[in-house]
This record gives sequence, C-alpha cells and structure tokens, in this order.
Amino acid sequence: MYIDNEYFEHWVLHRKVLHDLFDIIDNEHIHYKPWSGAFSLGALAIHMAVSSDKFVQGIKDGEFTLSPFIK
Repeated sequence: MYIDNEYFEHWVLHRKVLHDLFDIIDNEHIHYKPWSGAFSLGALAIHMAVSSDKFVQGIKDGEFTLSPFIK
C-alpha cells in the first residue's frame, strides 16, 4: 500500500504543477510543444482530464490496463 500511495502522491504533485501552469499561461500558448512529438499544452490538458479517472482506478486496483488505442 505504501508504494501505491507514493505513486499517487507523485502523480498528484505533477498534476498540481500542471494545473498551476495552466492557470498562469495565456491562450495564445495552447499550441506550444516543448519538443518535437510532445503533446501541445492544449492536448496535455485534454489528456489529463480524460486519463485521470483511469489512473486513479489503476492505483486503487493495483494494476493498469492499456487503452485499446495504444498499440
């Protein structure tokens, strides 16, 4: 259970930092990608919203399943 809590705390910390970043950036930066092939900030925000429930469920279940869209 301690490992699960460590994963969750690490995940929450990263989510908080990104939420704080989204609060301070202007909309004109929504397409910014820090490197080629990275999510844009807008795509990252959408990814976070969609994947949060699945990640928390994986923590609770103690296992993660890949999306059928990932090959």
